[in-house]
Amino acid sequence: MILLSGFFLFFHIKLKSENKSFKAIGDIEFTKSGIIKRIGDSFSESSYDSIDSIELRRHIPAMTISESKSGYYTYILLIYFKDANNESIIVSDRPLGKWQDLSITETIKTLKKITPARINIK
Repeated sequence: MILLSGFFLFFHIKLKSENKSFKAIGDIEFTKSGIIKRIGDSFSESSYDSIDSIELRRHIPAMTISESKSGYYTYILLIYFKDANNESIIVSDRPLGKWQDLSITETIKTLKKITPARINIK
């Protein structure tokens, strides 16, 4: 029993330290008219008219409640365009800026109300 508890504690500390080592390489902004992505030196903007569907999938579970409101530290955001292209982006549950109380799941649920694109949260 002590060995099992020790293993769980080691695993918990290891995963928590790995979650803190993630670095942001860009940002994504959802506006009323489209999506703006800044990743590295690249900048792109897509209107919702060119997007067929948006999907949000769970990726890495959060280790503590303070890391995430939804229980997951990161998500995979899949954007399917009408021209048969698609993009996959790993996004944090919480933004890095001033909107720390807003999660990506809440943003996607709000987006579902304002866009004609199909929205799926898995």
